[in-house]
Amino acid sequence: MKLMGRVREWLKGEWELVFLLLSSLILKVILLSSDHIINLDGVRYISAAQQFADGNFLEGLRIDWMPFYSLLIAAFHFLVRDWALAGQLISLLAMVLALIPLYLLTRELFDKKGAFWTGVAFTICPTLNGHAVGLLRDPIFIFFVAWSVYFCLRAFQTEKIVFFTLTALSSTFALCCRLEALLLWGVFLLVLAALAIKNRLERPLLLKGISVLVGLPLIFGLLLGGSVLLVAGPDLTSFDVEGEHKWQLKDVVAGNSISYYKRKVSKGVLRNYQSRYEKLKDLESALPGWSHGGNLLETTRHYMPLIYLFSAVEALADNLFSFFVLPLLFGFGKRLNWHRGHWLILLLVCAYFLMGYYFLFTHDWISKRYVLVPALLLMPWLGRGLERIRARITRFRWPRFAMVLFLLVFCVVPVYKSLGDFIGQDKDNVVKVAGEWLAEQPDLKDALIASNDPRVCFYANQELNFIRRLPKDFRKVEAQAIRKQADLLIIETSSKSLGQIPEFKKFSLLKEFVGTKNHVRIYHRNT
Repeated sequence: MKLMGRVREWLKGEWELVFLLLSSLILKVILLSSDHIINLDGVRYISAAQQFADGNFLEGLRIDWMPFYSLLIAAFHFLVRDWALAGQLISLLAMVLALIPLYLLTRELFDKKGAFWTGVAFTICPTLNGHAVGLLRDPIFIFFVAWSVYFCLRAFQTEKIVFFTLTALSSTFALCCRLEALLLWGVFLLVLAALAIKNRLERPLLLKGISVLVGLPLIFGLLLGGSVLLVAGPDLTSFDVEGEHKWQLKDVVAGNSISYYKRKVSKGVLRNYQSRYEKLKDLESALPGWSHGGNLLETTRHYMPLIYLFSAVEALADNLFSFFVLPLLFGFGKRLNWHRGHWLILLLVCAYFLMGYYFLFTHDWISKRYVLVPALLLMPWLGRGLERIRARITRFRWPRFAMVLFLLVFCVVPVYKSLGDFIGQDKDNVVKVAGEWLAEQPDLKDALIASNDPRVCFYANQELNFIRRLPKDFRKVEAQAIRKQADLLIIETSSKSLGQIPEFKKFSLLKEFVGTKNHVRIYHRNT
């Protein structure tokens, strides 16, 4: 009885948080029921999870060398027998529960009203809702990042070792999801070191916090690595599907991690800049009438770093949702007395934003996930901005009309955008339709199929014979299919790139599926 009484008392005191959690769950369940097409990486995670479930640890590790999410899918599959749904439920629950640390964090930084509107913005943000039903590492990464920042803030406020321990644990789990979590440690340790140098009285506690943040993940890593070697042994081997290649555990771990780092950091900071600069200069010289100073190409060359910066800011704004930019700016107005927590979070925002800017500068493109953490950590200021706008509305001449307009712009429009992306007219399920059609063709049951989109294979049948890797260049696809002796060739592409598919000599069009944005063409080999 006492326990139930405490629960009822807690619900009365935290009804805003309960309301937000229920609203978020309902919205995301609606999105999940829309029969969303899984993302490309989802097939890889499911393939790795299936290998783990079958006991093929090394093969699963070869498919996904950071296997935390795949292992969670394998575990959830014991409860939910649908592989895709198991992965989606993990993402859904992570995004719903990530609201808790974000709400608590905003309440510590500002107040309860700002925390409520932060929860509203997080719940209805279209980009985040898209992640909630995807087969992605991002939702669980966001979940652990949010808890890490909250626990670190509490460690600064209470000066208790338990919160440093929780910070280290949640940061470790975040690192198991994505390598970008290393920035969490970098910023946390930098702030702790600076405070330890500045504040002599707090130095012993801060040094203990540093030792916990460094020592606990190291102990965890040593125990995990030792357990794997003890159970599997260093000479554990795996063969590919065709039995042609053989891997050992050390080769899989070292090879995948080294190749990953090479893809991310091999391009120098100035190499891409110099290459683009010279190409623009050559284009300017080649075009007639462009020799005068101040032309568009010359201006682009001179201000290329600034243009890249605008692109990174645009990606960040897209993650937040464009309508939320104005409230975010309001959130930074009328600055109150900021404490360590405010500066810690803003330092994290800058660190992750600079990481995304660095990637854009060196690779000439950016994935929005590289600036997802800044969007998450700016949510408290966004919630404060929404509350400031709402408070000003009460002083308007027509407050009811202004409040309706406020709710339409900042609540209804994001929800409509979230739902429209999945259940609206723009929903494109052509990949699933093509896969299901392929599964219904009995004469193609024994065919060897080459496809540039693994999702077609996933929706067709996992037992069909598929060649899963094809060149991205359409001109090289046919040669690869012929070399692998494929009977069918499946090409998935966007409507804009449809004209880039050449006329194949050895394959003829068997079936075409036309979607709103994408097309799938199935070719059969000429006899």
